[in-house]
Amino acid sequence: FDLSVRFVELDFRDRASLAKALEGTKAVVHTAGPYLGEKPEILEAAIECGVPVYVDVSDPVDYIEQARALSDRACEKGTIALCSAGAFPGLSNVLAMECADRLGEPVKDVDFSYFTAGLGGSGDVNLLITNEGFGEPM
Repeated sequence: FDLSVRFVELDFRDRASLAKALEGTKAVVHTAGPYLGEKPEILEAAIECGVPVYVDVSDPVDYIEQARALSDRACEKGTIALCSAGAFPGLSNVLAMECADRLGEPVKDVDFSYFTAGLGGSGDVNLLITNEGFGEPM
């Protein structure tokens, strides 16, 4: 299994260049923000090119909703997409799920305490993304 990593700089709106860059790619980690006002074009291209894994660090709710709308298509093409995988809230969700898994029994509740002052007004969005990150209600 080839674990080589490469950095690609390109205009992702140039669909032909993007598709060429995605040829044979096993995973895409999209960090070219900010995502505000953008569409999940790189995710769409990754799905169309059959890239197995896609990760981004997006946080605008509109972007995330558009990405979630691609779920059925991603499943059909075999792409697993992890959106909003930043340190907050992404890592906090991963850590909570890891802790729950290590308990070895069903978890009834997970309580989070966040201090969101100083986030430039994005506290509400971060809390929404944190809760959405768990998927189905627990």
